[in-house]
Formats: sequence, structure tokens, C-alpha cells
Amino acid sequence: MNTILSGERVVKSFGDGAERRNVLDGVSVEIRQGEFVSIMGPSGSGKSTLLYALSGMDRVDGGRILFEGRDLSGLRDDDLADLRRRRMGFVFQQPTLLGNLDLLDNIILPAVLFGDEPTGALNSASAREILDILSEVNAAGTAVLLVTHDAAVAARAGRVLFLRDGRIDRELELGPSGGQSPEERTRRVSEAMRELGI
Repeated sequence: MNTILSGERVVKSFGDGAERRNVLDGVSVEIRQGEFVSIMGPSGSGKSTLLYALSGMDRVDGGRILFEGRDLSGLRDDDLADLRRRRMGFVFQQPTLLGNLDLLDNIILPAVLFGDEPTGALNSASAREILDILSEVNAAGTAVLLVTHDAAVAARAGRVLFLRDGRIDRELELGPSGGQSPEERTRRVSEAMRELGI
């Protein structure tokens, strides 16, 4: 599969002077076309910051973000907004949807889909429905990258990235969802979380 999105030695800092710290500290990651990737880590590890950087919603302080071969740092704000509008979608924890489209149409608009805790504010039945839709969209060829604290949500992905202190600490390959039971996949994610103290 072709790489659709990559971050190369990405640095993002917050604060001023002596208070300035790197939330992302040289993170490199590749997302391939049609891949489903989850990002996990303790609070403050840089999960959402990485998601916002990769989606072009936040500018980075160092390194670069490439989407479909284009360096996002070289785009003007208007061009970047147009690219996000045409080629990317973002599902927030508190969903913001286009009123004239149903849920599925809101999600399948983009070629790349980002989710920041998309099931965090939902009951279990609604969360399963959202995850089923994300899996369906992914099966149709859309890359999905989401941040979650939930092992069962992360287990839907083919690959899980674990962040700690602004760096990727571990990567867990789960492979296609048909290869193992949901319980086994969740167990593997939970085990990795325990080992990393998440």
C-alpha cells in the first residue's frame, strides 16, 4: 500500500521561555492508504497534538507533514483549509456534522479520516455504531487515524501506536480484523497498555 500521510521528525512545542516544552519530540510516522491506525498513550503524551499536526489543523515547529506527497508546511492557510475540506475529515469527541448529510455521508466525504476520541462521549451502543461505520468506511479504502483511551476501540485498528512523552514508545501490529476475535485483539492492546503503564 502507498503511504498517504507521513510525519517526519515532527516537533511541536507549547509555552514560552523556561516553560516551553516539546509535546511532540521528533515523532516519525507513516499511514498507508486504507490503513486503520489507533493512537494511545497517557494524558499529556501528545496523542491529540499528533493528530492535529498530521491533519494540518496545527502547524508544527519542526519536521514536516506530507499528505499525498505534498508538504503541508509549504501551503498557505487558505490552501491548507481547502485541502482539509476536500480530502480530509475530522470526527471530534463532540461531533460536529454537516446538517444536510446523514452520519455515514458526513464520514465518507474524505479520503483520509481523523478521529479525536470519537466515541468518548457516547454510550456503548452509539460507540459501537460509530466504530462499525468507521470500519465500513475503512474497508472501502479510506485511511482512518484515531486517538482513543479505550482498548476495545483501539483493537478495531490494524495497528496501534503508543505515545509517551511526545515520542512513539511502541507499535502493536494487530493485522486485519478477521484474523483474531475482538476479545483477543482487545486483550493484546490491554496487555501492551499494562506493560507501558497506561
